Amino acid sequence: MFLANVQVITIVLLLVVLIPIACLICVAFVLRFKNLKKSKNVSVDKKDDTSLEEQKEVFLLAYGGSENIVSISQERTKIIVTVNDTEKVDGVKLQELGAKGVLIVDKEVRASFGDRTSNVYEVLTL
Repeated sequence: MFLANVQVITIVLLLVVLIPIACLICVAFVLRFKNLKKSKNVSVDKKDDTSLEEQKEVFLLAYGGSENIVSISQERTKIIVTVNDTEKVDGVKLQELGAKGVLIVDKEVRASFGDRTSNVYEVLTL
């Protein structure tokens, strides 16, 4: 009799714990896929050469102008730009342009653009 009560209590406790955890996992999946869908909608526009040139100019201004840029390189999800003067770099503007994070160390500006990195690098190196 005691063993049957322990089994019932165990089942009830498992259900009380597992149901909320399962709900949280479902909510996490929904939010994750919703954010993925939003991030894919934002991309560098490749319609024509003029718009690419305009985009390049906007990115260059965010890095302090073309005269401020020494070199541009790409890692997996980051654009690394070596600059002459970090005071001219507008980190807020880079975030408005889609950078998920901007890190300025010494003369390097590392901006993380996620899956858009290759498109942004292409625009910067036109």
